[in-house]
Amino acid sequence: MKIIENRKLFGKINIIDICIILVILAILLFVYMYFGRTTANAMQTEKYTFQYEMQNVTEQTANSVKVGDKVYDNETNVYIGEVVNVEVNEHMVRSVNRETNEFVNSPFPDKYNVVMTIENNLADTGKDLKTVDDYVVKVGKHVYLRGGLYAGSGYIVYIER
Repeated sequence: MKIIENRKLFGKINIIDICIILVILAILLFVYMYFGRTTANAMQTEKYTFQYEMQNVTEQTANSVKVGDKVYDNETNVYIGEVVNVEVNEHMVRSVNRETNEFVNSPFPDKYNVVMTIENNLADTGKDLKTVDDYVVKVGKHVYLRGGLYAGSGYIVYIER
């Protein structure tokens, strides 16, 4: 009954003080959510094309990639873009020719490299290129990608600016 009579909690903190602190925290949270985060939704976006390369994949995986596929980051489930072009090449292995002491590229049997050209609207933040879902697209980024009937691991190798 002391709590109700004094209107004090734990002897020092007033219930009105707690309400004031909660209102201030709510205002700070609102200001942060509204003004604090810069997202690609709030920024101007442009259509970019970039290339993603999967190396050393099977023929079935290489033939599964089609123009028009929507591709996603397999770890975060974020939309990356739409495939607008596909190039399938033999997977080459570099070895040394012992007779001439030269490096020689030779095809690896039944393995392929797939280069996908992907298109999406990206915002240039000055530091990064981001999708509307704040997914960062940059050269050298390792991506576990999935789309259509395939999934694979590879790198973003080129961005057309």
